[in-house]
Amino acid sequence: MVDPEQLVIFFFVDPRMNTGYQPSQQTTDLAKTASQELDAQKRCQMYSQLQDTYNQDVGSTITLYYTPSVNYLTPDVKNFVRTPLGVPLYKQVWIAR
Repeated sequence: MVDPEQLVIFFFVDPRMNTGYQPSQQTTDLAKTASQELDAQKRCQMYSQLQDTYNQDVGSTITLYYTPSVNYLTPDVKNFVRTPLGVPLYKQVWIAR
């Protein structure tokens, strides 16, 4: 499962484009804590709690997993990554020769 941090921040911490839902301060704090949690199991539990909160508050679901993006790269391309929303981060890419 790809980490859903970008959508969690979008829905719970910085909802400028998500004007239909304004989370409580407690929910926002949980989202911030989850994004900083290094223990994968604890982080997953926090995201599950956030999804439950959203479902109770809004009555619908928020997808917290994604279909992996497929990238065809040569072994010389290093540090190529995409965000959970599929945006490639080219700034840190380099080619080993």
